[in-house]
Amino acid sequence: MDNQHACSSRNYTCQCGYKQHRDIHGAMNLFAKVYYGEIRPLEFTVKPFTYRRIA
Repeated sequence: MDNQHACSSRNYTCQCGYKQHRDIHGAMNLFAKVYYGEIRPLEFTVKPFTYRRIA
């Protein structure tokens, strides 16, 4: 059974057009909730990354 997800399912897309990897988006929300006490935009960006697989 193959549990691999399509690349598109790894991304979160907001109605406003904001896009981010779903795990990064979730981690940023958790960080904001702990650091600021609420979920809000953060003052940093995340560099794009590439998935690598072992041959």
